[in-house]
Amino acid sequence: MRNLRVIVAGLALLGAVSAVDLATPRSTMAAEIIIQTAPPAPRYEPIPPAPPGRYAWVPGYWNWGGHGFIWMPGRYSPMAARYNAWVPGHWQSRGHEWFWAPGHWR
Repeated sequence: MRNLRVIVAGLALLGAVSAVDLATPRSTMAAEIIIQTAPPAPRYEPIPPAPPGRYAWVPGYWNWGGHGFIWMPGRYSPMAARYNAWVPGHWQSRGHEWFWAPGHWR
């Protein structure tokens, strides 16, 4: 019976920890990407006509896939009323390392 209480208490604690983790904003959960390989030059993408409504063009970018870069094509994204523009993400160098500065709305 004591083992059952320990298991139930452990499950309750696990549930509490999971709830806290889910409540953490994604921006604080994202790990910074730091690599020692410079990204390739951005690809040229013709920007198609915008769909009707408030949309911003989010340009394509090179994403680090763990073993190399993967091109993520550009796309239109709907803008919330409080935003006016998308600031694109970009790779920045720090000496011999490169880190990803994610894009954001402003």
